[in-house]
Amino acid sequence: MPRRAKPPTRNGVAPEPLRIRIDREAYAIALGRDLAPLGSVDIQPCGLQWELCLHGPKTDRVVNRVLEAVRRTLAGETSDVAEILLDGRTYHMQGE
Repeated sequence: MPRRAKPPTRNGVAPEPLRIRIDREAYAIALGRDLAPLGSVDIQPCGLQWELCLHGPKTDRVVNRVLEAVRRTLAGETSDVAEILLDGRTYHMQGE
């Protein structure tokens, strides 16, 4: 049976996951399904929002796929907003 590679660590500490906070649980679940091929996904409540954590590499390709998945999830919902937390910065995306 093949073994999974351990996630890369820096000084013995796993890197921070890419985090997405979104208002609706259904959106978090749909987003988790879309992003599962990119790494390990955890979804949990975070105050009045839901937080999705994507554990895995944060390459340009992965970040682009995450942003596209968020855009698709929020499509048609102009009042909904997602927060993307990446490398200590917070970005906001609003439905179109």
